[in-house]
Amino acid sequence: MGYGQQVTLWDLASGELLHNFEREHRGFRTLAFSPDGRMLVCGDEEGVITLWEIASRSLRHRLVGHRGCINSLAFASDGKTLISGSADTTALLWDVFDERRLSRPSVPPIDVEAEWLDLGGEDTERAYRAVCRFVAFPEQSVPFLQRPFSPRPSSPNAEQIRQWIADLDDDRFPVRRKAFSELAEIGEAAEMALRRAKKGKLSTEVRARINTLLDRLEEQQSSHDHVRESRALESLELIGNMDARHALAGLAKGAPEARLTHGAKSALERIARR
Repeated sequence: MGYGQQVTLWDLASGELLHNFEREHRGFRTLAFSPDGRMLVCGDEEGVITLWEIASRSLRHRLVGHRGCINSLAFASDGKTLISGSADTTALLWDVFDERRLSRPSVPPIDVEAEWLDLGGEDTERAYRAVCRFVAFPEQSVPFLQRPFSPRPSSPNAEQIRQWIADLDDDRFPVRRKAFSELAEIGEAAEMALRRAKKGKLSTEVRARINTLLDRLEEQQSSHDHVRESRALESLELIGNMDARHALAGLAKGAPEARLTHGAKSALERIARR
């Protein structure tokens, strides 16, 4: 990429602008996504690498080591190792989740309950440090991280979800109300079907109802619990040992439409490709 003061994130499926990541001073020069898609890293003209969390659209950390602008960035398949190339003629290898880089490195045992609170907090930099600590101490963190979650129960089948979406346009108010309530209740299990339906030819009323359902779902997914869930899955994937894979395999047995199930399956696939 060329020079720029901001990086724009788009949803290619809907064409929706999601966020602008902005640099306060000199512009971005290059960028890369982590293999799991949870993090965007940007290199700037001042030799600083900025780490952004996609889920919260917030700053995680800055890596400082180069003396010239960053010309290239690339992640290794483990999701932890980043290589950066600079106009200062150096290439640096970073462990992005190295807990020892933090201002106050921990010694075992860590306070997993406190880290868990940070993992779901609004302070993204504290949450990033919690991920680093969980990754650094897998014997403590893996048994703890798998406890709060259970596989999502099965949801209504695809045909039933399509019928509820069709019922949003029914002439009878009780039928429309029931369909709206059912779709709101199953939440993320209906997300993909709702987004597909939104691309079709709809009446103004039905489009408004679908937009309301998707807006509610987006609010739920940006809640502390959903963000914490994403960070916990990230931690298990980064650890990637036998116990972490076993925990992910258990979570992957949930309802196929559930975000937690999909996230666990995707994490296992990426670990297998390392």
